[in-house]
Amino acid sequence: MNQKGRCSCFSPPYRYSPRHRCEWRTEEIARLYFDENLSPSAISQRIGMSIPGIGKRLRKAGYVLRKGSAALKGRHFPKFTIPTETLRHLYFDELLSVELVARRVGMHFGSVRTRLLNAGYKLRQRSEAHKHRLYHMTALDRREIWYGGRRHSFKKALAWEHGAIGKPPTAESEIKLLEMLNQRGINNLVRQKAVGPYNVDFASDAIAVEIIWTRRQCSHYASTAERIYYILKCGFHMIEILIRESWDPLQNGAVDQVIAFFDSTKSLPSIQREYRMVGGAGQLLAVFQIEVNNGAGIFP
Repeated sequence: MNQKGRCSCFSPPYRYSPRHRCEWRTEEIARLYFDENLSPSAISQRIGMSIPGIGKRLRKAGYVLRKGSAALKGRHFPKFTIPTETLRHLYFDELLSVELVARRVGMHFGSVRTRLLNAGYKLRQRSEAHKHRLYHMTALDRREIWYGGRRHSFKKALAWEHGAIGKPPTAESEIKLLEMLNQRGINNLVRQKAVGPYNVDFASDAIAVEIIWTRRQCSHYASTAERIYYILKCGFHMIEILIRESWDPLQNGAVDQVIAFFDSTKSLPSIQREYRMVGGAGQLLAVFQIEVNNGAGIFP
């Protein structure tokens, strides 16, 4: 009890203990609810009592609780100052989904949707929205969705590797590259080697060989940066052969680049991993190195 003869559990800072059974506690809750116009959740945070307990205590004392729109008066919603034009720009110009727009501006996705609809804008259909959602997702996120989670994506990659054991490749470019490498004495490559959630066409203990050939879209003529970086961080050197039929088919020059890549990586420090992209005739298209300890060092 404090100096005024009242229980200290309702003196700031408010503390509630189930041992206190004061007659005036219901009156204090009623004062907070009706006089200060606080919601049951706000009162619960103030005194530490559960929300159902507050409602039960007031109803037992004969009080009638607020309902409907009257109950909303006791709630304090944040007032957003985000203009509708900003929401329109993010949704239509940057092609973000309603969820991504809400996450960007810090609003609820239902509020973003309502604001756009009230402004007279027509939202995208489900199929179109699904395409834009996949466009903004990373390759790893798409794999996790298709394969039912991160753990299943790793298991799926291992299943692809085990299924390729003892089976010859089916793609013509892979068959041709494997024959050329076997003639050069490289015959210890593993097909469809699993590297985390990804699979590479061929791999040895420390080198991954990937063939990039017939793709439907021009943007698919290279692996994603996320995929390349993941494979390098796992300890592999990586070389990709870009085959563009029929004006840049696989030739002996590309095989020479693969052999040279196998030899050059042996002299690199253990903390460095190298990536190369070569054309079908053996022309060098891209090369860089990273440090696998922190990933901060990128060398020309």
